[in-house]
Amino acid sequence: MSSRLTPSMGVALAALALSISGGGAYAFAATSGGQMSACVHQNGGGLYSSGKCGKHDRRMTWNLTGPQGPAGKQGRQGPAGPQGQTGPQGLAGKQGEQGPAGPQGQTGPQGPGAVEYTYDSTAPAGTPQNVPLGSAGPFSELTGSCVISGSSVFAMLSVVNLNTVGIDDETTYATDGATPVTGFASFTWPIFNSPQPIAVESNSSNTNDSYRHETLTITSPVHGTLDVFQYVSHVHTSCHVSVVWTPAS
Repeated sequence: MSSRLTPSMGVALAALALSISGGGAYAFAATSGGQMSACVHQNGGGLYSSGKCGKHDRRMTWNLTGPQGPAGKQGRQGPAGPQGQTGPQGLAGKQGEQGPAGPQGQTGPQGPGAVEYTYDSTAPAGTPQNVPLGSAGPFSELTGSCVISGSSVFAMLSVVNLNTVGIDDETTYATDGATPVTGFASFTWPIFNSPQPIAVESNSSNTNDSYRHETLTITSPVHGTLDVFQYVSHVHTSCHVSVVWTPAS
């Protein structure tokens, strides 16, 4: 309930406020919801506490706590401060010194690669010429010759070897136009300090040439292959010898 405040009521409220602040006990009643109430006399405006006010008196009710005031205006956010200076960079750690390079190793000997020799002649002689070709595998020297004897022309490959040589031999040849023949053999070649013929092909016909293809597989004292090809022309009195030495891998 609300009432118009009269001067006498204002005096009474002021007195009530003084008595409360001074710790006195004035007549009032507390209600639920944080409010206080009191009866106001019609005559004089005096206050009294009663569950029911007099017939002509009025009840006044007021809050113990005033309404919350409006929220204060929020201050504006200030500008961002300047960025601080970058600190100095730390010192880099000392890098270890590189040790000296090791000495270069010695160059190894050249591997025994394949070698190839060729011999050609159009001037056969009565005895072997033994033209030096080079060394190959267990043979310290290879030589080539073109020899005429009677009505035949011979192409010859001769060898010099300081050790006995183990050989597996496969030969295919055709002489004077005959049907090619293939043969196989295994033998030990003895030591020779001067050139001795190890592969010979002959031709005695003026109409047909002859050839020989011989594969000598060396089994001792080293391993490898001596591949020999020989060609003889009687009508042209010429000889051709080619040989390839391939060491075993």
